[in-house]
Parts: sequence; structure tokens; C-alpha cells
Amino acid sequence: MPVTALLLGLFVLALIGLPQLHHVRADYSTPVRALVVESAQLPVATALDRVWPRHTFAYHYLYRGELYVGNVYRHRGGLREAVSRLPVGSMVTVWIDPRHPERAVIEPGPSRADLAWLALGTLLLVFGLRCFFRLVAHDLALLRAGKQPRNG
Repeated sequence: MPVTALLLGLFVLALIGLPQLHHVRADYSTPVRALVVESAQLPVATALDRVWPRHTFAYHYLYRGELYVGNVYRHRGGLREAVSRLPVGSMVTVWIDPRHPERAVIEPGPSRADLAWLALGTLLLVFGLRCFFRLVAHDLALLRAGKQPRNG
């Protein structure tokens, strides 16, 4: 049980946290208006497309006289939400990193669902570690007492 909780916690933290790591150092502090130029669900081409539909989403924005193209709604996807909320021709505020204006995002930071998953992954990890260390401490106490520790 502790190993399962530990591995599941690590898996959830990696699944949710890793896609957001390269955005940690970005400074999405400058708001810029953007025009949505692409927002659609792609046609069904395979059986997987029925289960996990694919979406295309893009916007154009100007920053210091240069035109940029962005396609990030949220750091960890959210394209289905973007397509449902923002049709082609919509004006939207994007947040850019002024040092790297090609980096833009509409919804900076993790979503509430991402935060909930991160909390669950952290709880599983802490629970797994706590149980693991309690088992190790128990087995060490048995060894010191001259008894045979249990397996598993």
C-alpha cells in the first residue's frame, strides 16, 4: 500500500507538474489584446478522435510593433475550453513575458482542477512516505530486538 500510494503520488505530480515547469521562470505580467484567428474542433479521423477530440486554436497579437502568433490557452492544454469559449474573431487578453514576447498564455497559472490534482498527488506522496518510513522503523525495531521482520 505505501509503495502504491508513493508511486501514484509521484505519477500525478509528474503528470500535472512537469508540463508547467518551463513556465515557472516566465514572467507573464504584460497584458496584450489578441485576435483569435483559429478556433475549431478537428474532424474525426480515427476512433480515438471520438473519445479525445482534437482542437486547433491560435491568436495573433502585437507587441512593440511586431506581430506574434500564440496558441497556448493554459499551460497544460485547455484547448477544448478555449474552442468552446473563444470563437474566431474574438478579442482576448493574453499575458506575455516581456523578455520573451513570443511566450503568451491566455490563462496563466494552473487551473483549479490542476491545483486539486497537485494537492491529491502531494497527499498520496506524503501518505506513502509516512507509511514507508513507519514500516522501516518498525522493521528496524524488530531487528534490534532480535526478531524476524515481516515481509511486504
